[in-house]
Amino acid sequence: MPMTAPTTSPSKSPIGQPISRVDGRLKVTGRAVYAADTQQSNVCHAVLVGSPIAKGKITSIDTSEAEKSVGVIKVVTPENRPKIGAPKKGDPMSG
Repeated sequence: MPMTAPTTSPSKSPIGQPISRVDGRLKVTGRAVYAADTQQSNVCHAVLVGSPIAKGKITSIDTSEAEKSVGVIKVVTPENRPKIGAPKKGDPMSG
């Protein structure tokens, strides 16, 4: 079955129009391949840890145990984080 996009004129909205779901059969039979199904090598994951205290002041952070954990590459805190420069004027993607 060829994939077809809905044809619309400038005055007709594509919302509510039929669309060919060429991947539908694969999805409902469990044979569709998703990005999460692929194995990647050299992947690094990050985990943010928040405070369970709503209002307080952090006086120190001991990262020694976390840094010794197997697989940990870096523990980033406000004390050792990379500096982020000011955005360049007119560039919404900088900084």
